[in-house]
Amino acid sequence: MSEVQKIITAIGAIITVVGLISILINFNTMRKGLSYDRPEEVDKGVSGMLMGGIIAGGAATIAAAAVAALSLIQF
Repeated sequence: MSEVQKIITAIGAIITVVGLISILINFNTMRKGLSYDRPEEVDKGVSGMLMGGIIAGGAATIAAAAVAALSLIQF
């Protein structure tokens, strides 16, 4: 069972890192939109940053909950 928990933890960590990278990429999009006065790019960057944060937080929470639930299973 510990192998399954490690796999779930690793998958959760990978998805969390992808979400955090998405925040950085979309911050750059927002910054470019602000500097060139393009409101569409600003909106795109802000919404992308928000979605990246939701993905990062959600993946970490779901992985932690799954590992906690698996630790309760006894044979």
